[in-house]
Amino acid sequence: MSNSYSSSTCHICPVAKFKRLPFQCHNHFCTKPFDLIHCDVWGPYRHPTYNSMKYFLTLVDDHSRYT
Repeated sequence: MSNSYSSSTCHICPVAKFKRLPFQCHNHFCTKPFDLIHCDVWGPYRHPTYNSMKYFLTLVDDHSRYT
């Protein structure tokens, strides 16, 4: 491998390893609870709950950061 190739930085490699690209930043600031809610569904989790649930819903209030 040549020195010029090994010293260069690949900008695509880290991005290609992401499963999803992150959301872009926004300039909107919430002034009260429930102005903006972020939600994420994730799973399957390797250990199901006591009632066999494997997927989860996460909700985060942008103003208060409560989940």
